[in-house]
Amino acid sequence: MEEFEKILTVVVPAYNIQDFLPHCLESFIGAGVPRDLEVIVVNDGSTDGTEAAALRFEKRFPDCFRVISKENGGHGSGINTGIKHARGKYFKVVDGDDWVEPQHFIRYLKLLRTVDADMIAADFCCVSAETLETTERRSPIIDNSSIEGCHRFDKVSDHLLVRMHSVTFRTSILQEHNIVIDENRFYVDMEYILYPIPYVETVCLTDAPVYMYRLGLGGQSVSLTSLRKNIRNHLDVLSSLLAFLDRLYAEGASPAVLRYVERCIAEPVAMQHQIYLSFPFGSGMRQKMMELDAMLLEKYPNVYHANTNAAVRWLRRSRYLLFPLATCAVWMLKK
Repeated sequence: MEEFEKILTVVVPAYNIQDFLPHCLESFIGAGVPRDLEVIVVNDGSTDGTEAAALRFEKRFPDCFRVISKENGGHGSGINTGIKHARGKYFKVVDGDDWVEPQHFIRYLKLLRTVDADMIAADFCCVSAETLETTERRSPIIDNSSIEGCHRFDKVSDHLLVRMHSVTFRTSILQEHNIVIDENRFYVDMEYILYPIPYVETVCLTDAPVYMYRLGLGGQSVSLTSLRKNIRNHLDVLSSLLAFLDRLYAEGASPAVLRYVERCIAEPVAMQHQIYLSFPFGSGMRQKMMELDAMLLEKYPNVYHANTNAAVRWLRRSRYLLFPLATCAVWMLKK
């Protein structure tokens, strides 16, 4: 039987978040200091007081917190560093401007001590950056199926869409299969979510809303302004995901894995369409959207047809004639 120093390693990628990091780190010890928890703060070349804030926790709780400082390499670099240094049986990523709900986190740790699964997925909450109140609760189960508990992945995968804030992986899967995600690039969450999936045989599902995801901060990478600014990043990640899917096809991955990955990649495809719509009409984005869809339909028809986004569906049905109207709608919502 494998032995581990800790039951869970949490990596906290941190870049210039001195005002948010203490709240994040305090949440892990809000109901005590679990002896089998490891929190690795990866200070990603911060130029503010982020490193100092993290070191204060390391000094107070040296058995729980570790600080690793490195040159700036982006969110993916922080995750890769955490994977390399993790000593826990399980591995989770919590961004430094988010946090965990202490009581549910304690419940989550108890679950991890009793199960032996390759992936654990939990509910998470979207929280207003202004009020810190929960605005939405999201489940990894997409169709209200009653499938809590542990299962073979291939038996329940069609009912799942596990997002970054939901997921915890068995650390050995990440380390032994050399899971590495792109560095110096935004929008790599889907790479982290999907690259381990071919090695996941078992999954455990819980409704404990562990992760509190802060939405509405100025400058967040998921804002339309940032998406437009970093459109090349998003396209590069989408290309990486499609290349990963090509490898799965070539290696003869199981139908369950392929269906799951195809359905997940349909989400960044829909996001790419949203980015195109965020540009003024007449900027050439309609043609780029049509070219992307034509490529998907030819090479990745299952990804194309896995779309669940209503706006994308109507754009396609209209042969993109609704593009000007959709662009106006996006700009009105933005205002």
